[in-house]
Amino acid sequence: MSALLRADIRSVHVNDTTQTPDTAMTVLRNRAWTFVRDAVPIAIVAWLVFHGIRTGLMERYLVPSTSMEPTLHGDAVDGDVVLVDKTAFWGSLERQPRAFDLVVLRNRWEPGGNHLVKRFIAAGPATVWIDTGDLFVREPGGTPNGTRVIKRPGDFPDLRQTAFVVAPAEDEGLDKLVGEPGLWSVEGDSIRLAPRDADALVTERTAPRGRGETLPGHLGTANAIDASFLDARGVRVPGGGVDVRDVGLDLELEIEPGTRALHLVVELLGVCYALEYEVEGRILFRVGGGAAENAQTAPPLPVGGGLSLSFGYLDGHLFVVVGETLAAWLPVGVPWSVPSDLVLPDPTPRPATNLLHVGVVGAPLGIERIEGFHDVHYLGERGSSRRDGFELEAGDIFVLGDNSGDSSDSRERGRYPLRLEDLVGRPVAVLAPWSRRRWL
Repeated sequence: MSALLRADIRSVHVNDTTQTPDTAMTVLRNRAWTFVRDAVPIAIVAWLVFHGIRTGLMERYLVPSTSMEPTLHGDAVDGDVVLVDKTAFWGSLERQPRAFDLVVLRNRWEPGGNHLVKRFIAAGPATVWIDTGDLFVREPGGTPNGTRVIKRPGDFPDLRQTAFVVAPAEDEGLDKLVGEPGLWSVEGDSIRLAPRDADALVTERTAPRGRGETLPGHLGTANAIDASFLDARGVRVPGGGVDVRDVGLDLELEIEPGTRALHLVVELLGVCYALEYEVEGRILFRVGGGAAENAQTAPPLPVGGGLSLSFGYLDGHLFVVVGETLAAWLPVGVPWSVPSDLVLPDPTPRPATNLLHVGVVGAPLGIERIEGFHDVHYLGERGSSRRDGFELEAGDIFVLGDNSGDSSDSRERGRYPLRLEDLVGRPVAVLAPWSRRRWL
């Protein structure tokens, strides 16, 4: 009996077949080898597929320079790591980039160098030039003066560059604002703007003012907004001291009961372009104190509640955005192309290039936050002018960096243009660092 018991203890059962331990180990080794033999090819195929996706479909790219600030932070070590969709422009010509799309390109200008991340502007045949920070394109058969490249607010939000921030709760940026004594004050976490009579506000916009004088009845910016901006880390990037005209204010408001209208004023070289936004949902336009014109319907303003509102001037238009709705988009003929073109009699001081003002009718207005911003202001001193511009042959492309004062792009490389075949793909997301990750 004991011998049988020892035999049972020494046996094992595998697949219902009684085997000795040595036999069982042989089976296990054979199975392990079979697993390795089958798994290794699968792993190799998976690696090849991943490598093929990485090199042929998607790829990561470190932004090494500051040419795309503030859209993309560039640094040789701590720059944004972007995910590039390399299939974006495969196939038909209809899939080529649109104006202002972000693109990644092979660096034809420096063979063997890093790829380029830029803003696509146009493809040839065409002529491209820069005038007062704006872009113009003339295609074959087009008008001699070409066509201004126009963006609507919200179409390319990353092109909006922050000039300053006013946060009353943090006592931040209040020196960026001016208003007559007693008109505004800081109460708790917000600015309180006193109301004025509507006719008085209109009349004040016709009175001559010296440089640095406030616009009575309105809270306004203390100085013209220039081409400097805050980068992705909140550090100011200089703009060469160039004043800009495509500017605006983004406001977080509390509209109290009894409010009848907001007066939103864009002042360009001393001329006031005013949009009077009535609470019931109508916007009137005036130049200075002239007659109201171009009345148009707009979303009613929420009395007694919070509201995000922005207004300003962009690519030849006045605009108002309420929440995410474009409430006004009005073409305006500004009678100057560059500030130096304005002829003033001596000793008249030259007015500020741009100022922005807010007035309210009927009840006080609460302002919890103000952000001053401007559109990308493209500098043309790298060779572009309204008279000659850059000639693009068929297949040539014109690209620019968002940090116009510190970008090597088609302005200085126009004699050696990039080509459509240099397109690598489109950046679709920032993967790292963690604090700046986002979709593009």
